[in-house]
Amino acid sequence: MTIPSLTVTNLKKAKNVVIGNPLAKVQLVRDTHFISTLIDCLNAPYSSEKSTNDALRIEAAHIIASLSYGSEEALGTLLRANAHHAFVYAISYFTPSEPLSVRAAFSRALRTLAASIADVVGPSMWGLRPDRSMIRNEARHALEYLFQTETLDIYLPLLLPPSPSIPAAYAVSTSIAQMLSTTIRSDVNRRAVTEWLPPAERQREVKSRRGWEKTALSASHTSPWVARQLIALLGEYRREYDCKLVEACLSALAALAKENPIIATFLTKPLVDAPPLETILKFTKSRTVDVQLAACICITHILRALPPSPSSIPPPHSMTSPTSATTSHSLAHTPAPHKPSLEEDCKRTVINVVNGMISSPPSTDSHKSQTKACYILHHLVSDNDTFCHDASKRGCLDNLGELVRSINPTESDPNEWEEGEPESLAALREAALIALASLALSSDDIRRRITDELSLLPCISRALRAKRHTGTRYAACQCVRAISRAVSVLRTSIVDSGLGMDVLRIVLGQDLGDRYGGSSSNPGTVGNATGKAKEGGTKKSKDESSSMDTSVTGTRDGLGEDRRVLGAALSAVCNIVNDFSPLRPIYLEEKLMPRLVYILRESGDPPLRLNALWAVKNLVKKTSTETKRDIMSHIGWTQLSDFLSDADEDIQEQGFYTLRNLAENEEGIAMIFRELGPQVLEKIVAGLRSSCTDVVLQAAFAIANLANGSHDQQDMILRFPGMLTSLQSCLAESTSDIRRPAVSCILTLAQSNPRRRKEMMDAGIISTLRRLCEWSGHSTHGLGHGHNHPPAIGVSLSPTSGGAGHWGGRSPLRSPPSHAPVPVTGVYGSWGGSGSMHHHSHSLAHHVPASGRIQPYGHTSHHSWSSPMALEDDRDVIQRARTALEWLERGETYLT
Repeated sequence: MTIPSLTVTNLKKAKNVVIGNPLAKVQLVRDTHFISTLIDCLNAPYSSEKSTNDALRIEAAHIIASLSYGSEEALGTLLRANAHHAFVYAISYFTPSEPLSVRAAFSRALRTLAASIADVVGPSMWGLRPDRSMIRNEARHALEYLFQTETLDIYLPLLLPPSPSIPAAYAVSTSIAQMLSTTIRSDVNRRAVTEWLPPAERQREVKSRRGWEKTALSASHTSPWVARQLIALLGEYRREYDCKLVEACLSALAALAKENPIIATFLTKPLVDAPPLETILKFTKSRTVDVQLAACICITHILRALPPSPSSIPPPHSMTSPTSATTSHSLAHTPAPHKPSLEEDCKRTVINVVNGMISSPPSTDSHKSQTKACYILHHLVSDNDTFCHDASKRGCLDNLGELVRSINPTESDPNEWEEGEPESLAALREAALIALASLALSSDDIRRRITDELSLLPCISRALRAKRHTGTRYAACQCVRAISRAVSVLRTSIVDSGLGMDVLRIVLGQDLGDRYGGSSSNPGTVGNATGKAKEGGTKKSKDESSSMDTSVTGTRDGLGEDRRVLGAALSAVCNIVNDFSPLRPIYLEEKLMPRLVYILRESGDPPLRLNALWAVKNLVKKTSTETKRDIMSHIGWTQLSDFLSDADEDIQEQGFYTLRNLAENEEGIAMIFRELGPQVLEKIVAGLRSSCTDVVLQAAFAIANLANGSHDQQDMILRFPGMLTSLQSCLAESTSDIRRPAVSCILTLAQSNPRRRKEMMDAGIISTLRRLCEWSGHSTHGLGHGHNHPPAIGVSLSPTSGGAGHWGGRSPLRSPPSHAPVPVTGVYGSWGGSGSMHHHSHSLAHHVPASGRIQPYGHTSHHSWSSPMALEDDRDVIQRARTALEWLERGETYLT
């Protein structure tokens, strides 16, 4: 495509050609000289014909905006030509007399260009987008530029309309708000906008600070400027006919509030007469669906980002005795009329609005709004049992089930069911399944209703076979992962429906076949999934292994599937390979281990490596020594040792967790010491000193299990340099989650040989144990008479952190009576666990971070009285500390 000359008429013709025409866009951007000239036109020098010059600049902005959308090649050309720099530079020279038409055109073009850049960088906002891009690095650099303070100084002030009395003046404010709503995707960007102040205000704040304070502009502004201005725009000009402005402001506030307690708290505090949240709530009753949805997603992100309310945390005096606890309980359940809080009213309103949209009969016109409603429900209920229960009680589960069934093509040809299907319908199916999976994560009752009452497994099975739409497969895998958390469902429906074998074949990179409701690739294998297979028979011949390696690595990258779909399938496999699953031996026979090893060694993808190691950790839990040995022959002991010091702390954590599960009995402990020797203790010492509490926790569990070994192995542990001092640090400085396995390790070593008192004393362990007991409000003397008395609640131990030690493991054994020694045998595996039932709770989000744990920006620590479970953990730690101290001080009287 060639433009004869740069005139307004020619540019208008070019604009009309490229709008909505990807092929024409590609042809035009290949004329690099013209693109360069077009971008230069944005900052054309002043001429006497200003009106003509402005018209030329406006048409150039329109063409660039059109080119930036819909064609990655065109966007890449614009980025390499620095179109984003040109727009920002031009806006920086706007004057109050700048024509509104120019301001509006440039702000709209910058918005469109920025949104396209953010779509390439990710994460996606409403469903999965293509994961591969040739211009991701260029787009990432461009997005970073747009969120630099100097760049924000240029375009954020455009939120202020130059003349509020002129309705058209709000067009620029609308474009900037829309730009924020579509480009704020990460915590880094969110923080930059949250903390931004106009240069004049920023300078005043610096001058008002002293010394070091000048270098630390507060990240917790009580009144963030951008949020203030967005609220002002809603308050000043919230007429229904300007729904674009209202929707843009609400969406921008939603993007800012996501996982951001600073903004969430600001929006729930009264400004003049009422909190902004109250104003936002009113827009859920708008006559415009898009405004309703924007208000709902804004409220959702606010509610989920709010820090815990102090009123929800029971005060210490309410738990000082069983009587007071009972009284408090009865008072809490006494019916009393009360007005729902604003937050409660918001939650109910959002559930009602999205539920109404989901329950409407799907049509081409409603697909987009129903898709967004499903994602809003997903964001609202994810990892929140209370919200899940409320949503299910109000009919969301039933309506989602009906929606999934209504858009499931049951009669069409299995190989052609996606042909001719509109993209909007596929996106709706993905969204509905994602919302369904989020609800199913919360309770076994919901999972059983999905499988039994709603009979949705055939729909999920069909969705797993979607070939054209990656998001559908991803969402279906998330559903399998969610429902497989229920033991009863895992042992029956997952096996009978064939879904268990389906996700395995996805992991193996194999075809699922076309038989919905059960895998047809190898029906005989499904028939064997009754638990009759023998776990030990996992070794294959050399020929079988080589043929398998070819079949699963024959694709372009060896994965055979989109990495996000593969990651979701691996998460489901992590649940399905638990010790109570009848599919575990089948998976091992079907060569799961070689595939996991391939992913660990060759994928180069941190989330996939983490999920693969998580599956290995679950496979070695509560299994035979022969199977443990065979699994480790695939992984390699050297590789396991490397995992214990991997640069990725999540891999370290799962490495120690694997070690913990391997050491759940005498044979496993002996195997570890035989294969790794003292090196394993060196790794554990480093793990106990890690700055990551999850790594410390699993290292403590691992050494607690290894301490159950032979006397020689215990002596090796006791005398290993730094081991006792590291355990002492865990006892003195860590949370009760970490103290529990640490004090159990000390107790085991003391029970085996109380004459080890000197080493314990030299490491400061005895004095630390005394302090733990003293904190309980009881003297350490006469401990033998106090074991049955619960410690006072005044103990100042840290709360539980929700660590993996509480999932899948056995209950901790209570300390024995002091009048009789307890044999070391019989406690093996007491710290074993799988952790799979809470694996990556946030992974339903469509982006997959490098870390398996997602910490929200501004995340606040828990209170010390967060839950009765935390108090019970504290009691358990103190009781174990008393018992260990007594064995160290009086244990010799038990020896003959």
